[in-house]
Amino acid sequence: MESEDVETEDREESGRPHAWAELLAAYRTGDRARWSGQIIERLGPWLTAARRQLHAVPPYLDEEDVAQELLLEVLRIASRWRPVCEDHWIPRRLVERAARKVVKALLAENLDQVEELGDDLEAAETAEPDLVLDTPIGRASVADLRLIYRAFVIGESIEDLAAEQDVTPERMRRRLKSAKQRARATAKAGR
Repeated sequence: MESEDVETEDREESGRPHAWAELLAAYRTGDRARWSGQIIERLGPWLTAARRQLHAVPPYLDEEDVAQELLLEVLRIASRWRPVCEDHWIPRRLVERAARKVVKALLAENLDQVEELGDDLEAAETAEPDLVLDTPIGRASVADLRLIYRAFVIGESIEDLAAEQDVTPERMRRRLKSAKQRARATAKAGR
């Protein structure tokens, strides 16, 4: 009985609860500004270890943002958690639970990031698959047939086709020549 009175007197003199459960109870019920600094200070080694496992998600979240989110999550959990484990397990469980929530948030942020497609960015797959059709002259892709049709049947000028595709007229002539060769080559190979 006397040892409990001595511990209570020591705690009252220093103003700091010695046990983790008491510190969390003081944070939940008392002045949070006063106790939050003590919680973070005492969790220093656990926070450092957890912080090493968390990675930034640029350009939106840098290293400081991730560290700040971890601290906020620790305090959020501490404000409502009533531990039922032994006192020496409280810091580890508190930080691990907070780190798991931050990891989920970072993964969600990483998945939510989008990249705008520009004219210079090539897609992994083409929008239209290269369909190969059997024609009287052989086998040719839809793009080849479209180019041959526009140049020879409709009579569009090479310059107009080149401007539409944003290439030089010389490059468009080479494309047209390659399209004709592929159509003829497949016709010869198919026979």
